[in-house]
Amino acid sequence: MTENGDSTGRSSESGSTGGGASGGIVSLITKNVPALRPDHRSFVVVNGVLALVLLGVLLSSPDVTTVKWLTAGTLVYFALNSALLFLLAREKQKVRAEGDYDRRRRAAESVNGNWWQAILVKGDNGEIFIEGLTIVNIRLLVDVGAYELDGELFDEAGKSRATWRAEAVAFKTLTPVELFYRFVGYSFRGPVLSDPTGDVTGIGVFTFEFNPNGQASERAEGWFATGYVEKLTFGRRRNVRLVRVSNTDQEILDGKGFNDEAPEREQLIAGRYATLAKRYATGIGTR
Repeated sequence: MTENGDSTGRSSESGSTGGGASGGIVSLITKNVPALRPDHRSFVVVNGVLALVLLGVLLSSPDVTTVKWLTAGTLVYFALNSALLFLLAREKQKVRAEGDYDRRRRAAESVNGNWWQAILVKGDNGEIFIEGLTIVNIRLLVDVGAYELDGELFDEAGKSRATWRAEAVAFKTLTPVELFYRFVGYSFRGPVLSDPTGDVTGIGVFTFEFNPNGQASERAEGWFATGYVEKLTFGRRRNVRLVRVSNTDQEILDGKGFNDEAPEREQLIAGRYATLAKRYATGIGTR
């Protein structure tokens, strides 16, 4: 009776211990596996099953040769499964990277080219004046990581008054396309009211209209301010409106088909200056 009682007691104790260990394993799996990423989760589950199969073979098979072959086969399968999951995870990362690249490339293609930029300023009585017209050239080459932007400023007679280029260009958003840029340039004459002749620096932003059908943007708006970039001190902010240069206008700007390109070019710029003044401003002038 004593031996039977001791045996029963030991059996009960062993069952309690086994249940506690099993419960701990189940708790570990149920709490942690759902928190893993799907590809990592499948890795844990599949290889956990393989480990259990291998353990079952080792415990139940009396044939040593069978145990060796099954163990080797399971380990090889384990290694192949691990390699496959690694390749799948890397492919997913590649797809995500290509997706970001494609979005940037489409964004760049939708805004690349030449633009008419009307520079606007508000008067003391609320009037909006156009005080300059810039031909802005945007060249965002995502393939090589080269983002270039520059411009030439003209007065109402179509005469060149300043040139500038961006030292840095960056995407702020892709939908809609929004660009931030920092520029340096040289003014031949005070073309933007109080800005002095000589070297100028500043920052600016362009926000382009969004076309859900995937076509290139035709209009944009934004602002710029001149000042000291290193000191983060800037003057009055100028609002701008941009309209894409048409192919016909571009041929004239490039001087194609004309014996004397200067008059044709200046006339075109002066005409676009007046057109944009009527569209976005109440007049041409200074304040």
